[in-house]
Amino acid sequence: MKYQRKGIAICLLFIICLASGGRAAAESTAGEGQSNGPATEGKKRWIGLTGSWGGHHHLWSATDYKGYKNKTAGVFMEWETEAWVPVPVNMEHTLRLELHYQDIWGTIPLTSDQVPPEKRNGGPYGTTLDHYNIALLLIRRWVFFPEYFIRPNLNLGFGISVLNKTVLEDGTIHNFNFVGGGGLEADINRQWSAFMDVRWEHFSNGGQIYLTNAAVIGLESINGVFGLRYRF
Repeated sequence: MKYQRKGIAICLLFIICLASGGRAAAESTAGEGQSNGPATEGKKRWIGLTGSWGGHHHLWSATDYKGYKNKTAGVFMEWETEAWVPVPVNMEHTLRLELHYQDIWGTIPLTSDQVPPEKRNGGPYGTTLDHYNIALLLIRRWVFFPEYFIRPNLNLGFGISVLNKTVLEDGTIHNFNFVGGGGLEADINRQWSAFMDVRWEHFSNGGQIYLTNAAVIGLESINGVFGLRYRF
């Protein structure tokens, strides 16, 4: 199998453990008083919609895949947790479980080792993207000054995704995602808020961390992210 089962299992276990830990923390403190709402409400929870658009931005991958673009649409559930690591800053700590659909397109360069031996003719090499994937991400968010109408935030997440077809002929449809960034959130009313973030994303099948023995690729982008949250 071109994608190692062990690698997939590790990714899934990482997401499940973080999600379970965050939910347990929220449930264990339910009913305790919070500075941002009545004591009976306990830890806060939200559902929401999100979308993004973006293009290539090289940071980590061995190759700069210029020409890569993407757009996404997704849904998420989010819940407030304990700080885990206490810091002397007024902030709200949350976990967001996001499921999204992503279109990717463009024409990107390839290196010779990403092309089957029988098709190597001296280059240059490239491929045209016309793909989509489904991704599940777990994102840790730090919201500063949560009592204010407009609030800055930072976020960092990890997830797994599945493509509809391989990017490389000898590649795999299974991938992982790293995301990180920050932005601003503003209240619309007591229950609704809107946010706009800038997010860096690494979308890869795991060659540099040895999750696969297939031909590897690591697409990276900077994305503008927007969305709505509803507190329930």
